[in-house]
Amino acid sequence: LETERLGAAEPRHYLLLGEAEVELRSRREAERHLLMAGDHVRARYLLGRLYYDQGRAADAKTAFLDVVGRDPSNASAHLHLGWLFYREGSRRSAMRHYRKAVELAPGDALARLSLAALLEETDRPRDAIEHYRAAVQLDNIPREEKKKAYNSLSRLLVAHATTAEAIALVNTGLREFPDAGGLWYEWGEALVREGRTGEAREKFRRAAADPAWKEHAIRRLNRLR
Repeated sequence: LETERLGAAEPRHYLLLGEAEVELRSRREAERHLLMAGDHVRARYLLGRLYYDQGRAADAKTAFLDVVGRDPSNASAHLHLGWLFYREGSRRSAMRHYRKAVELAPGDALARLSLAALLEETDRPRDAIEHYRAAVQLDNIPREEKKKAYNSLSRLLVAHATTAEAIALVNTGLREFPDAGGLWYEWGEALVREGRTGEAREKFRRAAADPAWKEHAIRRLNRLR
């Protein structure tokens, strides 16, 4: 700020000032100074993040497209664009950016999960399984997201792989999330497919102990009678 007051600031100063203001949540000042940083790629990326967090989707999209146009290796910008295109209903463009984000940052759990979820939604279960499998192995995956990923992966394995593989995955997940109703539920579904209805009932009862799965599991139990 003192450099600016003395009239000695240049684009790099405004970039650093804007970045500090982003961290301090001084959003109006951050936007003003980042715009004064000119066409610096980092400034455009930070503006994209700022607009994204404010719900200014069109402005965020413009900024991130500018970033990847000049720096195609920016994985985070591709990830944000994936969500913005998905929000618009442009699933093909969303897929392209999610794939690029995973290619550039294969260890990014959010990129993996975003791609896996879209692959599942667009009826590509085998590809979705591949990316869910990779995601649950990552150290940086948030715990709640990991639990959801185990649920999704177990459901896909029951429907599109062998029951033995699905049950093995469920047991792995339950060691970390012993009260996860979704995992108990899919174990029950795998057992039903094997004709082991009595054992399946026990698993559905365990699933019903999870409030998020209680109604679903009870309905499934009733259909078994």
